[in-house]
Amino acid sequence: MKRRVEDGADQIHTGDEASRSESHFAIAPMSDEPSQVQPRKKRATLQTRPEEATVAQEIDHIDLVCSINALSASEFQFRFLPQESPLLSFTPNTGFGSDNPVNSLMISFKVSSEMSEPDLEGCFSLIEETSSEAYRKSVVRWRPKAKKEEMRDPDMRYLIVRVPDSLHEASSSADSHHPVHGFLSFMITHDDDYEYAVLYIYEIHLSASLRGCRVGAHLMHIAETVAQGVGLVKVMLTVFTSNVAAAQFYQKLGFSKDDTSPEPRVLRNGLEKPPDYLIMSKDVVSVTKASATEAISA
Repeated sequence: MKRRVEDGADQIHTGDEASRSESHFAIAPMSDEPSQVQPRKKRATLQTRPEEATVAQEIDHIDLVCSINALSASEFQFRFLPQESPLLSFTPNTGFGSDNPVNSLMISFKVSSEMSEPDLEGCFSLIEETSSEAYRKSVVRWRPKAKKEEMRDPDMRYLIVRVPDSLHEASSSADSHHPVHGFLSFMITHDDDYEYAVLYIYEIHLSASLRGCRVGAHLMHIAETVAQGVGLVKVMLTVFTSNVAAAQFYQKLGFSKDDTSPEPRVLRNGLEKPPDYLIMSKDVVSVTKASATEAISA
């Protein structure tokens, strides 16, 4: 199954650390926070590792990706992010809770088909608020219709952040009536060149009230945990080069420029024009035949 690299991941502002802005995007957002934009997604290639390339030849990573994406939402969550997981509850360390009696957040897992229209619109509004300007200034441009279509991709998965009204709600899964205060979206896909399975983060955005509270870093940690559980090679994302704070945020989390990231373009006058976006990645687990086989047959 080919990776959907046509749209590129957009990550948006979460503003957890550096300058309260984290924005990832697969080309796109993280302006005050991480945000991913949408350039044409490039193949998620692994930096040359002969020994792992040999292992990859023995494992059908396409089958791994297809098997994982064929799981129902409940089965995927049961295996990789159980509802009782402590990762789905988070207490911000600073800047949150002064006017909230609960002082904690609810995080729920959803697949695109389960997302209600209000939730999809809530997520889209965060993208528009934090990253649309960065899109407009890039070669990707801001295309609301295309972005909404991408958000509804059957293989897109979401981590939705909500603010509960009570301690009881904070420990329950009844969250449909709470507005979206932040989210991270990702897809399990593969690298067409080496056929490695990867987790690609498309978006990560937070409302202004949650920025600078380490919420974005926590969402990224959940994504990495899922990637490790599935047995993937790495986590990838795209960030606008104009979003310096977001790029620094990812670097602090261990991400670095991927070898698939575009290089500066040399103009006729000899000057270099930097790319509009940067593709970053972070290795999360060594590729072994055992881990991949377990993920497929679990």
